[in-house]
Amino acid sequence: MTVAALATGCMLPQQVGTVQHPSAMPAEVVWERDLPVVGNPAVTENVAVVYTDDDDGALTLIGLSTLDGSTLWEEPAGRGAVRPSLSEITPTAFVQDDRPLVAYLDPDTPHSSTSLSLNQLVLADLETGETIGQTDILRFISSPEPCADRASVCVWVTHSGGTDRTFLDVESMELRIHPYQFQGHAGQSGVQHFDSSDAYELVRFTDEGTLWTRDVDDLPGGSELTDIAVSVPPHDVGWLAIGLHDVSGTGAAEDDVRLNDQALVLLDRDSGELIWSGEGYALDCPNTYLNAGVRCSATGVQRNSDDEISSYSDLDLTLEGFTEDGTTTWTLPLGEAPGPLAGAGPRVPGDWLVLTTAEDTVLLDPDTGRTIPVPTEWTFLCGETTAIEHSVHWDIEEPEEDTWSGGSRYSVCTADGTEIDGPPSVAAVRADGVQHGNVTIVAHPGRLVAYDVTDEEEPTPKPTSS
Repeated sequence: MTVAALATGCMLPQQVGTVQHPSAMPAEVVWERDLPVVGNPAVTENVAVVYTDDDDGALTLIGLSTLDGSTLWEEPAGRGAVRPSLSEITPTAFVQDDRPLVAYLDPDTPHSSTSLSLNQLVLADLETGETIGQTDILRFISSPEPCADRASVCVWVTHSGGTDRTFLDVESMELRIHPYQFQGHAGQSGVQHFDSSDAYELVRFTDEGTLWTRDVDDLPGGSELTDIAVSVPPHDVGWLAIGLHDVSGTGAAEDDVRLNDQALVLLDRDSGELIWSGEGYALDCPNTYLNAGVRCSATGVQRNSDDEISSYSDLDLTLEGFTEDGTTTWTLPLGEAPGPLAGAGPRVPGDWLVLTTAEDTVLLDPDTGRTIPVPTEWTFLCGETTAIEHSVHWDIEEPEEDTWSGGSRYSVCTADGTEIDGPPSVAAVRADGVQHGNVTIVAHPGRLVAYDVTDEEEPTPKPTSS
């Protein structure tokens, strides 16, 4: 099993207010630094911590002043030796006893063979860079990520007996087996093996322990051979959206997916009880859509390729709005246009979604299914995942380089993804930047920029009635 970390009638033209809106107002630059950044930073009131990489893929963790962008400290950092890398390489920060901490990998050697690419996990004070401690055993360790259930970081450790998910015991600086051996998780929900079998279970937990579990093969559309994606909506929504794809016998060519063989399940967030299920709902419907109460009903075949860009044949896609009990409230046929299946658009302030149709890029109101043109003066930030090209040679006889994934870097763009010159808008920086205090920091290709976006935001305009 693989684990992912989701008809309107004729309408009159919609009107958009002419008041100056944060999506049109340019953000004010406080400072900027030319740096080969690998994704957005972790930020405290005084310090922003970000990874940079050299031409050969060597990583450095740098602490910068949020006041003026000057360098406060820097340390060499490793990439991890688990294949494939099980997490993005991003600054991994957490707070313990009101003290901000950062964890990163310390490479034993810069060489690139599996026999030499062992790492130790280092824990440091985020604001000073001072090392607090490090694990005492060199291991094949994935890049750390924040634990969802405790104030620590979690890493995958590969050994002769397999791979274990572990957490860092901060007091002893030892890696301990985590009670949840997640193959993938989102927020406080995850999917793991259980009972040493080929079956999987869906787990919902809190920081106090397991809230509920569900066997995946007992869910409508589930089986022992199931792809699954878990969407985590805001806390004020009472459901989880679970996307399922039974791959036990689809009849499609290798790596292709029959979209009508997929299913969507809504479970009660607190109890795990089934609320609603339906067949023919695309697994790749973005979380931003599902979390807003919009699902992707689709038939046809999705053809996947090594470059991660999917194509479609005989596609017939319809968006559906739904309520907390799963009831369909509106439909919007898109036909052969893949729309959100091709990737969600940039984020919009308020409740809007960016939707690409066969003709145009528009704003979609998830409450009503109505669309309006994107105001021409609005600007956005379009993200790309950083690729760290240098990596471990996994086979000494036949050297092969993998690519590690960093965090997101952002370009200024229009809603359809076209890059434009000039600063991003206030709303775009608020949506995608990392904020603390009076500055919001955005990682752009080749530079890190701090913006001031503290002006009061106007409400997002809503479409007029038809």
